[in-house]
Amino acid sequence: MNSRLLKGSKGLAETHEFAAVFPVAHRGDPDMILTTGAFDHWAAGVGYYALTCEDATLLTARNNLRKKINATASSEAWTVLGYVPFSIDVHDHGKSYKVRRTEDAFTTKADRLPSQVRQFATTKRNKIQQLMTSIDMRNLPAIMQMRIGLLESGVDRFLRGIDHETTELNREYESVRAQLQMLVDKKLVTPENGGLRAILGPDKPDDDEGEPA
Repeated sequence: MNSRLLKGSKGLAETHEFAAVFPVAHRGDPDMILTTGAFDHWAAGVGYYALTCEDATLLTARNNLRKKINATASSEAWTVLGYVPFSIDVHDHGKSYKVRRTEDAFTTKADRLPSQVRQFATTKRNKIQQLMTSIDMRNLPAIMQMRIGLLESGVDRFLRGIDHETTELNREYESVRAQLQMLVDKKLVTPENGGLRAILGPDKPDDDEGEPA
């Protein structure tokens, strides 16, 4: 990598080192699934943080580094250097990461639709896990141990429900769109305004942000 471009460019060194070890998949190939443990071992190996730190500190360091890499990997500076933009996304409710091309991430509607809700629930789940690993649960009253366990299970069920409901919603949407397209192809329905063309056309990134057309 050009050292002059790296100098003073926040995040480029980390991003380049990550991409060298975990290259982005070629278009059409499956996305790379990276465990948090593998990410930690890589980060510790290049000196970004230590594996011996407390769980809460490790989680914070891991998230900060991932966000730093994501910010750089989607920046103009990264693409100017000729590299493929990518994103390290939370996968499997925070147990692993999915490394995927940025343009591919934009087209994965089923993953992006509940992103804010999933992020909210994942944050709560991480905080519960931090609590459970930072104290001796046996010192808590039995009723509190039970409530914390139920809360963790409830968040997990909620996250699984998001995935299921999103898949079902997208399936039903695509079914309606396919039937509308069939009616148009048979000339039984004629698009008279932008509404029908919009639902039959490809989804754009802004479609999922709730902005008016």
